[in-house]
Amino acid sequence: MTRRKILVIEDEAAQVLLLRSRLGEGHGFSVVSAMNGKDGLRKAAEERPDLVLLDIVVPDMNGLMVCERIKHMPETQHIPVILVTASGMKSLEERCKVFGADDCLIKPYQLTELLSKIDALLPVSGSGPVAAASASSRLRKNSSLAEGSRLKAEGETICSTTRSMPPSAYSLQPLANEGFSASC
Repeated sequence: MTRRKILVIEDEAAQVLLLRSRLGEGHGFSVVSAMNGKDGLRKAAEERPDLVLLDIVVPDMNGLMVCERIKHMPETQHIPVILVTASGMKSLEERCKVFGADDCLIKPYQLTELLSKIDALLPVSGSGPVAAASASSRLRKNSSLAEGSRLKAEGETICSTTRSMPPSAYSLQPLANEGFSASC
């Protein structure tokens, strides 16, 4: 079975590392990342991800413009986009939709909330035993996480987790090749 690919467009290296760990290792997604809007647009066209998780505040161009361009390019217009913002204003959520976002997520958020939005936008396609096995496997994984100690760590909000982590708790080296700064 092919792993679903998520493109994370985010300029905070610690946030990208956390999302790679939680979505990649924790939930079986293939996670690619870009540190700014221009790289994000390029990677969306080249990588053809199944979903884009896009921070509104990224260098080069804001996330709303990146989303709008993704939705207007023929090769990427079908890709669901979740815009992430630190502002909880209702009007901003509505603006996200105007620029083509399929959903919006307000920081700080919980991993379970993000996974719920991803599941809503990336339903298991097809029918039959492969799709059923995939759905069953994801359900078991989510259920065991809900019961295990791992959920306690994941239950913390993603933003507060990355800000409270000492630099020695993670390695930024895997992102150095992608142009991310080692400072958070």
